[in-house]
Amino acid sequence: MKPIRAQFARRWMPTRVWWFGCLILIAIDASFAGLAWQSLQRIKATKRELAAIDERVQQARVTGPRPTDASPLPYDSSARDMLAQRSVPWPALLATLEAVSVSGVRLTSVDYGAAESRARVEITFANHAAALKYVQQLSAGVPESGPAWRWRPLLFSQPRVAEKGTATLEAAWHVR
Repeated sequence: MKPIRAQFARRWMPTRVWWFGCLILIAIDASFAGLAWQSLQRIKATKRELAAIDERVQQARVTGPRPTDASPLPYDSSARDMLAQRSVPWPALLATLEAVSVSGVRLTSVDYGAAESRARVEITFANHAAALKYVQQLSAGVPESGPAWRWRPLLFSQPRVAEKGTATLEAAWHVR
């Protein structure tokens, strides 16, 4: 009989390096889980803050703004000016200015002060007679009743030989 030499497979036993690698992987996994948890908590907090803001906006829409003190808002005056500019009778002003044409008189600027309902018009003219004729023609088409522009000359400059004179005319919008 021949002797049989049996070679049994050794049982595999993890080494220290393998255990160390597993510990490192577990630590990395735990840190990622912690970061994910923190991220979820931040998202939930942000959602709560947005919900609170939405609720305050809805309350403000329903109840209107609450006056906190008696001081006016910083943009209040400019908003009022804008609303006054919106009610300016521009078509009537421009129609009046376009209807008058005098030789030697040129319209250079139109400005409107909404607070006082006054229009300022600057003209250049060749001579005083032409400027006065222009003012008379502006005032000639004024109806006796209803809204109309009332024109008056404010300042006439003396024309020089080589230069043209300038004048500033002011008109107020009146309703009789």
